[in-house]
Parts: sequence; C-alpha cells; structure tokens
Amino acid sequence: MGVRQLLDLTGKRDAFVNSLSRGMKQRLCLAKTLVHDPRVLILDEPTSGLDPVVQQEFHGIVRETMARGATVFLSSHVLAEVELMAERVGIIADGRLLVVETVDGLKSRALRRLELWFPGPPPAESLRAASGVTEVTVTGDVALCTVGGPVAEVLRVAVDHGLVDV
Repeated sequence: MGVRQLLDLTGKRDAFVNSLSRGMKQRLCLAKTLVHDPRVLILDEPTSGLDPVVQQEFHGIVRETMARGATVFLSSHVLAEVELMAERVGIIADGRLLVVETVDGLKSRALRRLELWFPGPPPAESLRAASGVTEVTVTGDVALCTVGGPVAEVLRVAVDHGLVDV
C-alpha cells in the first residue's frame, strides 16, 4: 500500500487545498514529503492535527523510511512520540544543541519528583544521602524528593524509615 492510500488521500485530488480540514492539509503535506522516497526528512511536529489512527500509520511509514536507510530529523514536544520513533534525541534550547543522547540514556538521566509520605517526620538527611537525590523538601510528614536517574535507592531508604505512600 502506498503513501497516498495509507494517508487516505484517495479521491481528494479535486478538492481545493484551502477547503481541506487542518488534518487533511497535514496529511497532504506528509504525502508530498514522503512520496518521492527521500534520503533525509526534516519533520516539524508532523503529527499535529492528525487523528490517532493516522498518527500510527504515519509512525509506521516513517519507520519503514528509516529502515530503507533514510535519516529522519523529527521535532516534537510529544515525548511518547519521540520515544516511539527516535534512536537518538537532541535537545535544543535558545538555538543551541545542549545534548545528544539515546532515548534510554536520556531517560536514565531524567529528573523525577517523588512525594514520599511517612507516619511521622521524614528522614530528610537519610533521603538526601541516597544516590541521585538532588533536593529534599519536607512539609509535615511528607518529603518531596528530586532524583536524577534510578529511584531504587531513595525508595529503599524511605521503606527502611516506614514509608506509607508514594
């Protein structure tokens, strides 16, 4: 099945582009981009305006394009989409490339915020000493911990001190 059929553009050739819905215009742009089997694709928020079924079809088309050896640059704020499609991720801020990393490598460095509930005052110093913990804020019986990387050690410490809920 070709790009045109997958993106459901059959029978649309007589429609004026301006009369198409946003989603149909997006489909048309994607089809025009993919139909000549490019070696390099630069896609900016390509699934914006597409319904979930067409998004999945588009993801399949891009994976097939990559499997044929094409390079795909994809800009997206949808992290699930990036995780699904990317081998490596580059993060750009203020026009500067800050990091290039595998998806798994980036996830392992991600900061997580844990809200840990205790039966009494939280063991703030023990939590701060746990691997990866960058910040601990205590309010009453709750400790809010910011952890970079795996959270297993801070959770072990919390359990050892009577953790009630996470």
